[in-house]
Amino acid sequence: MLDRKKEKKVVELSILSIIIFNLFLVTNIPLSLFDQCLNILLSIGIFEYFRNNKLEIKKKVSLVDSLLSFTIFFATLYRAFLSYSLSDNFIFFTLTFLLISLLVIHFSLKGLFLNWRIILMSSIYPIQKIIYIPLSIILTPLSTAITWFVLNIFGFSAYIRGQEIFIGSGGVMITFGCSGSDQIIFAITAMFVLNLLIPFKKVGIFYLQLIITCFITFLINIFRLIILAIFVDTHNSSDFSIFDFFHGPKGSLLFSLISIALSCEVYKKLYSLKKLNF
Repeated sequence: MLDRKKEKKVVELSILSIIIFNLFLVTNIPLSLFDQCLNILLSIGIFEYFRNNKLEIKKKVSLVDSLLSFTIFFATLYRAFLSYSLSDNFIFFTLTFLLISLLVIHFSLKGLFLNWRIILMSSIYPIQKIIYIPLSIILTPLSTAITWFVLNIFGFSAYIRGQEIFIGSGGVMITFGCSGSDQIIFAITAMFVLNLLIPFKKVGIFYLQLIITCFITFLINIFRLIILAIFVDTHNSSDFSIFDFFHGPKGSLLFSLISIALSCEVYKKLYSLKKLNF
């Protein structure tokens, strides 16, 4: 029989192994930089959740739980290797199913339902694929209008043609990729991970945090779009191009990290306030 500490180490190693496998899987298919960073963020959050929480590990594994766990585990591995491309969306569910298989064998089916939050967090990766388009449909025209409005407030003679913002002869087309949907999903995911590790005492405060995070991230993306519109003439420049840098994945990720940093500061402030009654 393993003692309590050794049992916990076995669970941690099991979770770490499926995280490493999942990271190997998603880094060997053509995922965007955002998707890869999102996957890494979720993996860190899941591992830290199991490492920091005192979970009741089952001492004796039943035959039913063993069969169910091994079936889910090996079926997921087999299916994952067949999904070695983005054309098959099962790849996005790999982490969730592998996690379920390990929760069943270590904590039983009852323990699986008790740990629903960690299952929900691992499902953020496929869920974001579902909400991306509806969110972008809402944010794209809103981002276009606000960017145009702010540019004119600051004295730029900007005008709109469809979803394109022009300053002089150069224009910026605001597409789904420019709407800020990726950044908002990434920032919200970071807040979910943070709340799993350092939870608010009242769920209402967390809802407030999510609203503030969305607002901060949206405004940061508007600032990015303003920069793109102003420096659109540097597009494809032979020298360093401000437009190309901030329009590319690295520039976009930089603004996302700024949003997360500001959101974490707000989280810290809300966490320290004892008088909020939600």
